[in-house]
Amino acid sequence: MDSMIEAHRKKLEESISERVSERWDVDPDTIGLIVGPKGVNIKRARELEGVWSVTVGDADVVVVGSSAEACAAARNILEFARIEIPVTSRDRAVIVGKGGKNAKDIQTQSGLRSMQVDERAGVVVLFGNRESLTKGTRAVELIKKFNVEESELYEESRGLMTSVGMYASQQPDGEEALSAHAPPAARAPAFDAEVEMDE
Repeated sequence: MDSMIEAHRKKLEESISERVSERWDVDPDTIGLIVGPKGVNIKRARELEGVWSVTVGDADVVVVGSSAEACAAARNILEFARIEIPVTSRDRAVIVGKGGKNAKDIQTQSGLRSMQVDERAGVVVLFGNRESLTKGTRAVELIKKFNVEESELYEESRGLMTSVGMYASQQPDGEEALSAHAPPAARAPAFDAEVEMDE
């Protein structure tokens, strides 16, 4: 009997020594989002491998687990934040898309709670948990990269045409021909595959 008690004591001490916790403050107004409908977010976090407990207080969240990685994974699900991404006017046109379709797709596929375009400030505002912010940011940055590459390609083509005399010899029709190769103002890249990430 004594040996069983001793073994149990040692096991308990080992568990305590391996215990890792992570705590962060939260806006009380976001508690409902953190918990999720019928506690779905808390359940997801608690089911992660290595997560032992999740406690949501009035203004903070505490996660206890066997490793820092496990606690960080739970935090990705439970911590909500707002970020702003600077964009150009052309970026905004592609991000929003016709009738707002592209923006809706990004929000749905990433799991963002909201996504707004602030034209005056020249930013896209994303709000969601850390997991969705990672996906949403990746989609927006992909569109920005796509626009930069198309603009560079257009300028390269223009320079090439000028260097071989095509641009000068085709005036005034040459300008029209060149404009046909200009990058579209509101065409979105196929970003679906980039947005979807392994959980």
